[in-house]
Amino acid sequence: MRIFIMLIPLMLFSQEINIEQLFNVKTTKVIEKTVSEKRSYYGFLKLDEKKIYDIAPRFGGYIEKLYAKEIYQKVKKGENLAKVYSPEVYRAKEEYASSLIYKRDKKMIGATFEKLKLLDIDENEIETIKKTKKSSAYTFINSPIDGFIIKKSVYNKSSFNKKEKIFQIADMSTLQFLAKIPQKEISFVKKAQYFNIYIDILSRNYPGKNLHIYPIISKNDSFITLRVDIKNDGELIAGMYAKLEVGLKDKKFLLIPKSAVIRKDGKWYAFKVGEFEGEYEPVEIEVKPLNNKYYKLISGLQKGDEIADSAMFLLDSDAQINGLF
Repeated sequence: MRIFIMLIPLMLFSQEINIEQLFNVKTTKVIEKTVSEKRSYYGFLKLDEKKIYDIAPRFGGYIEKLYAKEIYQKVKKGENLAKVYSPEVYRAKEEYASSLIYKRDKKMIGATFEKLKLLDIDENEIETIKKTKKSSAYTFINSPIDGFIIKKSVYNKSSFNKKEKIFQIADMSTLQFLAKIPQKEISFVKKAQYFNIYIDILSRNYPGKNLHIYPIISKNDSFITLRVDIKNDGELIAGMYAKLEVGLKDKKFLLIPKSAVIRKDGKWYAFKVGEFEGEYEPVEIEVKPLNNKYYKLISGLQKGDEIADSAMFLLDSDAQINGLF
């Protein structure tokens, strides 16, 4: 193993000066510390696609009375959205009522009942016909969930066609956080043990769950999109800007400052303090990023080893002159 000693011109020995003073070389030691390994990514909140419902009736008709009048109106499950008249539905209800009144065979009653079910008529309406043996000309379109109306295409007295999407309702009890991450971060994110989402405007943290990494890489920036679910306490709004903290549980690592490492020809090096003053030995090491300040030391040095923590390029130049690389 070769060790180099930095050469100082003889004229400098007119005053007592050491290598640290001349090149301002500072040193540090490899330390062991318990840390939480984490990364941060920025993104935004969006509606949960799994909780968006389209209301597209299986029949055409006319809006007799509209209850869901505004975009972003809050509605509850089972609440009436519109009272409608549909000739097709009215005929089907009349057929079912008639089959009950005249006590036709079970096959006929079953067929007329099934027709109403296939038209997606509310079970309460069907049950009312069964009990009273009477049908109403009007039927109701109800909300299938608690949520907010995010789209609507009908108004009072307007008409609609069969299979036309007349309402879209979003359940906002859960939202999704979306962020783009570099490809090299995928392995870390997949190992992550917790996801914290910080909403700056609320100054609050929310736990995230159900990580999903999109299987497509963006052609524009070569980033990959990740998605995390977040439970809404009523304060969150789709579109909010947020920061996701992805991390592993606390673990002991050997740490080395980023300022004490230099990359050369695709390899990482540190300069270990030698036996004599002014001696520095280049040592090949293996490191992985931990945070903005430290690398995790994988191999090449031991806990307590003293290394240079400044003047890295001067040390590198001197090592090249002395043929140590």
